[in-house]
Amino acid sequence: MKTQTLLLINGAESRGVAQGQLSQTLIELASNELQNHFNILQTTVADGYNVREEQEKFKQADVVLFQYPVFWFSVPAGLKAYMDEVYEHGVFFEGSDRYGEGGLLRGKRYLLSTTWNAPEEAFLDKAHFFDGRLQKEVLVAMHKAQQYVGMRPLASFAAFDVVANPRLDKLRESWRRHLHQELIKQIEPESTLEIA
Repeated sequence: MKTQTLLLINGAESRGVAQGQLSQTLIELASNELQNHFNILQTTVADGYNVREEQEKFKQADVVLFQYPVFWFSVPAGLKAYMDEVYEHGVFFEGSDRYGEGGLLRGKRYLLSTTWNAPEEAFLDKAHFFDGRLQKEVLVAMHKAQQYVGMRPLASFAAFDVVANPRLDKLRESWRRHLHQELIKQIEPESTLEIA
């Protein structure tokens, strides 16, 4: 069986208390956990990129993993600019008879991994800030952008309260389990997670 290709995109940027270290840590952990199961391609948006090279990475990828901190309930400005430049008409999408069905990346999957300053309770409680909305509802624009180009979602991952209460050991273990469940088990159904 052909080894699948995974594109890891680090969309973090340095801003205020968010310096991008947590996103880099999660990208490194994903690369280390998945390198024996996937061909790994990587992009760190803040380091700059070549649009044509990025488009080729997407063409090669079976799965695209976006890792980024949520800024103002959306993607960081650099990641938005990256998408504006890389998601080109004729390469990622084309016109169709029905709006939103001209995606050229059909058959590819994506996974959103986000870090939030908000605590998890802010999502779960209807009386709290997000009115009981799930993260995927708050990030609907990012999900719809991927759907528009034809990709299908894997279950998203979110880390909460990362500034005030990061709990890195627990976060690393949760991320490892998520990667195993959503990516490794998809290609190797008999695989079991070994606890270190």
